[in-house]
Amino acid sequence: AALVYHSRRNEWSRLPDQPEELLGGGAALLEGRLHFVAGGVFHSGMYHGDSSKHWALSIGDEKPAWRPLASSSYPRNHMAMVAHAGQLYAFGGQLLNQEACKNQAVLEAYDPRTDSWRTLAPMPVGRGHITPSSLSTPHGIVVLGGTVDKPLWDPDRCRTPGVPAASGLHFDAWTGVWTEFLESPAGPSQVCGFFPLRYEAGATPLNQSLNQSMLVCSLSDHVDFRIATWL
Repeated sequence: AALVYHSRRNEWSRLPDQPEELLGGGAALLEGRLHFVAGGVFHSGMYHGDSSKHWALSIGDEKPAWRPLASSSYPRNHMAMVAHAGQLYAFGGQLLNQEACKNQAVLEAYDPRTDSWRTLAPMPVGRGHITPSSLSTPHGIVVLGGTVDKPLWDPDRCRTPGVPAASGLHFDAWTGVWTEFLESPAGPSQVCGFFPLRYEAGATPLNQSLNQSMLVCSLSDHVDFRIATWL
């Protein structure tokens, strides 16, 4: 199901259902169209594969309908997708339910003018469960938390849960460079928001994205779902 929140009326309404039931795909709003990419094929309590399909819904149409667009090259789920500088950036995720050993580092960019994808520099380490904690800022894309693979020597390497990612990532779309920064909130599927505070001339894109901003995240422990807030 796809829902839209009307802030002025303080109510929700339902959009047309997606053409397929997919779990953990990437969603982002770009130029008046809601895009949904990839996701896990999950039913009867089991994963049956991953999708690479791409659908878009024109929010402003009188009778909106989902329409197929160019598919991603990398089927996966629990990925992130961010609208940034006029394009869609889809990155990370996992294969099937293997969040402890099959996290992905791939990064793709979608150009709506040509309906095409291109592969860019991958993340330093594969990371999944980053859908609600990947944010577009005026100076790049920030990724917080998520899960990474267990060590190769771990006898239960592919048994969930994965390892909480303790560092954050920043992607500069102009240079194509990823930068890792420490002291990020750790944990999967946390919900984060970005609030710009000020602009400092001469600062690096990473510092402009972080030092001149406030990031607020709600953290959930993977075991007992305790909630905390990180600033």
